[in-house]
Amino acid sequence: MLEQVTTWDEPPTQTGHLVPTPPLDDENAIAEQLVDDGLEEADHDIRVASETPPARRQS
Repeated sequence: MLEQVTTWDEPPTQTGHLVPTPPLDDENAIAEQLVDDGLEEADHDIRVASETPPARRQS
């Protein structure tokens, strides 16, 4: 059981430090791209459904 004990370099009174917050530009760009892709796919599905005769449409 003692083999699983880890020795830490920090004293118990140390509270830690702040970590810099990464910029959100990449996350926003990814979310925007996903929204754009979804809108394009929905538009395509609507166009295909409007061209398909009613007898061949799936519900």
